[in-house]
Amino acid sequence: MAMKTLLNLTLVLVILKSQVPGALAAAGDNEHLFLDLCHLMALTKRALPEVSEITEAEVQYAQIQKLNSSLSSLEWRKQFEKPTAGESRPSYGPKSGPVDEIRRRRWRHWTKAEEELDSEEPKGKTLAEAGASIADPTTALRWREALHPIAEKAALIMERLESANATYADLKKEKISALIAESIYGKTGKTLGGITSQTFKDDNGQATTRQTLCGDDTANPKAHTVTAYMFCLCAGHKTDSVGADKVCTSTQAAHNQANSGDLNGAETAVKDLVGKCYTDAGNRVLSPEEIRLAVSTFTGKLVPAAGKAYYGKYAQTGCDGSNANGICVMYTTATAADAAAAKNIPWARHLLEAAHKLAQQADANRIIEAMTAELKTLKLEAYSVGQQIKLRQEIHKLTTSTEAASAKTEQQDHQVKEQCEAIKKATDCEKKQPKCEWKNKETSEGPHCKLNATYVPQQATQTGGTTTAASTGCASHKNQPDCEKDKTGDRKNCAWRKGNDGETDEPDKEKCRNGSFLATKKFALSVVSAAFVALLF
Repeated sequence: MAMKTLLNLTLVLVILKSQVPGALAAAGDNEHLFLDLCHLMALTKRALPEVSEITEAEVQYAQIQKLNSSLSSLEWRKQFEKPTAGESRPSYGPKSGPVDEIRRRRWRHWTKAEEELDSEEPKGKTLAEAGASIADPTTALRWREALHPIAEKAALIMERLESANATYADLKKEKISALIAESIYGKTGKTLGGITSQTFKDDNGQATTRQTLCGDDTANPKAHTVTAYMFCLCAGHKTDSVGADKVCTSTQAAHNQANSGDLNGAETAVKDLVGKCYTDAGNRVLSPEEIRLAVSTFTGKLVPAAGKAYYGKYAQTGCDGSNANGICVMYTTATAADAAAAKNIPWARHLLEAAHKLAQQADANRIIEAMTAELKTLKLEAYSVGQQIKLRQEIHKLTTSTEAASAKTEQQDHQVKEQCEAIKKATDCEKKQPKCEWKNKETSEGPHCKLNATYVPQQATQTGGTTTAASTGCASHKNQPDCEKDKTGDRKNCAWRKGNDGETDEPDKEKCRNGSFLATKKFALSVVSAAFVALLF
């Protein structure tokens, strides 16, 4: 009877023990956390984007500076000459007075432009590309005047870009990759193969036991890396089936260690567990959003309890991996500082920093791309200055000659007008026809001799450059067929039409008129337009 009672009591105790919440972690209990940690591990294998180089921007800016130097005076360029062959070009230093900060900052770009021009083949290649065939100092001065605001704007953009680029060193791919690796394997471990008993200890707060590594009711864990978390949540314990419990995966190796006074075999257990992770790296470039999601997926599984919070399976006291306590990572929440640590896990902090740098890198690449595009546009603008100068010279040449001819015609008309108005007799006025015309038919004397209005447009027509018989003979044709037959080769000399704007000879009447008539100023504008089109094409 006593034996039966003892057996029944043992059975009750077993049943009661099995009903203690969280007691005795069973196979697969922490597999969901293991999968999340494996996903974090896979981040080290993902391709990373790179911060863009500013090489293309430097090339575009150098082209502008080379053109600027090529057009500069010999006196200006002399200050960049090498003292003797083989020596370096002089660095900036004011001969007197204060330092000119603008010159100091741009000096290296100017010397670089001179260096590239020295080695340019064929010589004058830069000027040829810009169409800068300079005939005289005045033209060169006009080129520099037009180029100056372009070069100035390009210099300001390049200074901003160089200043920004100096801050992008931490956004390089290798820096971000190192940050991710540190969160997974540790700063000294760096890779899975680099994990040893010593690096594992160094990278995890000098923990010397499983409990100090994984935490308990009174102290936060020293586990700083993803691999340390994997050990705490998955490695077996000597008291649980001699370390053979498959808490995270059915294929994990046994870890027959208590680790109550050491962390013997921890590195071996970690390498075995990592080897059981699935591979989901793929070829996709890693994004900031993916890192943040992977971190939040794991940290969102923190279990709250009175005075503590933990990941994994917990029974009592702490996370030493034994069958009596728990296979977990625990944070005490006794103080505000302790509670904050649960939300500030070192490996999670490093990964979120990597995500932030990836986001900054994307912003930096957009800035570099935009500024490079601006410099490309300015380079094209700089190398089109020649066409603008040529056009201005052509316009100046055409308008100057036309205005001179127009002024001469106006002066002649004024002289004829004065001559006509000086005549006081109709008979004398008739002798001056067609220049003069007697306006008062009722009297033969008086101030009635005036300039013939039809004489002026004839003069203007001749000034326009048509002095052939065709320009003065159109009026002799009295009908349309004869008018249209008047040709020089295939070109019509005359046209049957009403007067154009500026013609005062019966402007509303259709008659045979000069087909090439253009008022002086309209003629000039048409020639200028033609010159503009010719320069463009």
